[in-house]
Amino acid sequence: EFDVGGWFSPEFVDEPAPGLKDILPWTNRIFLNLEIKSPENDPGLALCVAQMVRQAGAQTRCLLSSFDQRSINDLAERYSDLRLGYLGHAPLQAMHRRVRLQILEAAAILRDPQVVAAVQKQGGAVWAWTVDETPIADRLVALGVEALITNHPQRLLAHFS
Repeated sequence: EFDVGGWFSPEFVDEPAPGLKDILPWTNRIFLNLEIKSPENDPGLALCVAQMVRQAGAQTRCLLSSFDQRSINDLAERYSDLRLGYLGHAPLQAMHRRVRLQILEAAAILRDPQVVAAVQKQGGAVWAWTVDETPIADRLVALGVEALITNHPQRLLAHFS
């Protein structure tokens, strides 16, 4: 129902929003973090997304992430070829053996900087969200955070270039 093209030109009024199955074939040069939102409200959602990613052969260029640890663990049990990550406001003490990524709120990392080294010691990685200011980005990078999720990629790219 959402008109995705009318803002661009009258000829694109009523252009439907593409679905994941539609966009995966065109994304072979970019990396996608596909957040599975509220899977408890749609129990088949995580599995459906995983199957679409696998059918498109996009396992290496997509990360499936969620705040719902159970959904990520279920996917880890089913598929060893998917890249999976836990989203959180606080670090997890126990991760599934196939899930090596925690995507944490920047403030949680700054409150407990040892979390980065602790996760890395277990063979994992830590990404931070949402990092829009360069001083915070500098602190997180200094702590060893591997990736920053931002609303302002141009700003951070310019800062780190």
